[in-house]
Amino acid sequence: MSRLIRKRPAPDSIAVVRLPAEIDSSNAEHVRERLCAALRPGVQIVVADLTTTTFCDVAGVRGLARARNHATAMNAEIRVAVRPGPVRRVLTMVSPGGQFLLYPGIAEAAAEHAAGPLN
Repeated sequence: MSRLIRKRPAPDSIAVVRLPAEIDSSNAEHVRERLCAALRPGVQIVVADLTTTTFCDVAGVRGLARARNHATAMNAEIRVAVRPGPVRRVLTMVSPGGQFLLYPGIAEAAAEHAAGPLN
């Protein structure tokens, strides 16, 4: 007997943006634009889904930071869902004060009243 699994839809105040496997100078600006576009009226949290991202260079980090700054100016936040590995290590190194809100997965990042970030 199979079970039907239904995902609860995310509230309108939360948007999830799945990002590419690799983020570098060739697509970092597109990543920033996608994250900023998700900050439409009513959205308070944008989850940057990096759970399948395996590479992020300095241009990618800069794009994420610019999107985060834009969100902050709009009284919103960008939460980053990122699994353990090289991408999380890079984001942790460049965010010692917690500028990037890092979560282990999309569900944790998308929770309206999420427990504190990993960093």
